[in-house]
Amino acid sequence: MWNLFRKIMFYILLNCILAGSLFSADYPTVEGKKFMFFSQKIVDLQSVYNELTETTPAVILLRPEGTTGVSADVIESVYTEIKQKMVVNAVFKPVSMTKWLDAKYNEKKEKNLFAFFDQLKSERYQISIKGICKAKIFKVGKQYILYMAIMAFDNKGYPITSIRIVKSEKDLSEAVDKGLKELSGLMKNRIKGKTRLAISPFEISCRTLVEQKSGEFDFIKTSFSNQEGIEIKETDDYFSYLLSHQATATGLFTASPVGLVGEYANPSVNSTSLSGHADFLVKGKVVLSDRNNIVTLSLIRTDTGVLVRTSRYFIERLTAEELWRLNNYFITEICKSVYKDSEYKVLDDVVFSGKGFYKNGMFIGWDKLEGYPIPVARQIINTGTMMESDVSLNPNNDFSKDNQDLYVYVNNDELEVFRGREGAFVWNLLEK
Repeated sequence: MWNLFRKIMFYILLNCILAGSLFSADYPTVEGKKFMFFSQKIVDLQSVYNELTETTPAVILLRPEGTTGVSADVIESVYTEIKQKMVVNAVFKPVSMTKWLDAKYNEKKEKNLFAFFDQLKSERYQISIKGICKAKIFKVGKQYILYMAIMAFDNKGYPITSIRIVKSEKDLSEAVDKGLKELSGLMKNRIKGKTRLAISPFEISCRTLVEQKSGEFDFIKTSFSNQEGIEIKETDDYFSYLLSHQATATGLFTASPVGLVGEYANPSVNSTSLSGHADFLVKGKVVLSDRNNIVTLSLIRTDTGVLVRTSRYFIERLTAEELWRLNNYFITEICKSVYKDSEYKVLDDVVFSGKGFYKNGMFIGWDKLEGYPIPVARQIINTGTMMESDVSLNPNNDFSKDNQDLYVYVNNDELEVFRGREGAFVWNLLEK
């Protein structure tokens, strides 16, 4: 009877959400001001929302989260931007279920992200909801990293993700805009790696060097570590999210950070509890100090609980560039345990200064590709800006004289990278 009552209350609440206004009855506001779009014309978002077609995918929109160094105002602004740009660009239809979820999981969280996903997927909604959307904002040195994820109901709990790296708060608006359009494309065209990785939140330990006159020293535990001018606390895990995105973008893996919805699902998991959901559990440990930093990664089979591999990386500066190299290194280390040498190759020292790189519709790096593993297959790495690829602006970029994409030919031990129009010519010849 109690379960029946809860379901009835859920449907009543959902009806109120869908029948009522997702936004305020007045125009949406930011810090008390009516929101003005780029045209400087006030837009009635509720009217635009009501006019979205049935083909616009509806997603449950959760509130974003940020690490230390990201203010509450920035988080709220990003949340507002996501809602507005989803609607105005007609890429997604945001649905609010926060109150119902908070009430449902107030006393006890789901045992893991996959159980939470299965529970929401099994609910019967009055509209066709396609998944769950969650964003996170990280402050790394002088840069912001915007991470947006959609757990599509047809993707078994593995998110499709978009990442943008920007230099200032004012660039986050464009990052939201381009990232949502990228997610919209990924909802339609996804590349899935054959090996599934569940990535636990990294365990972070902060230490400070203390030296005595006698020469003895020790690294004592502290509540935070200052890295590139930013305080990092033990709860500031962005490592698992970046690693998950980069692993998926290679095309070799399908990865999920199990802490993505930590407010509703227990992020602390053991390997065997994920059997059937993932092939391997990845656990990370980060020791941050005022001297050096050490990151340790463990790869564990979910069917047996056996530790397969442990790898370490020493990192002096916690910058976005160094984090990217660190993750490429770890992904390559995982490849060594999961794949045969004949199944993957590593791209190294591919330099294209001032360019962003995109693969399978996902952002994979900038300026230089180093230590980047790829499947043994012919493929294209698109180039562009830090915000969007050239092919997203021109789908016929192959035939453009301004084409600057990378055409990667891999066969057995052969690896060749052709650039731009020369690569397009080679690709055409390979079809003859």
